[in-house]
Amino acid sequence: MRMRYLLPGVLLILLGILSLIGKLSWQEDKELVRIGDAELSVKQERSPADWVGYGLLFAGGVLVVGGLASRRP
Repeated sequence: MRMRYLLPGVLLILLGILSLIGKLSWQEDKELVRIGDAELSVKQERSPADWVGYGLLFAGGVLVVGGLASRRP
């Protein structure tokens, strides 16, 4: 019963930490101009906002505390 909450909680905490230190990112291609076969595009490095990392940390903490506080049947 405890592992049902602990494992996802720990994973969410790790994702939150990675998000806050800037290790989670992705590239986004934006097409600016296309004329015939010629194309002008820009690649942007994007990362999640800080509130996403804090939310993941909070949700993971709630799951871990809930898993530790749950009673065994």
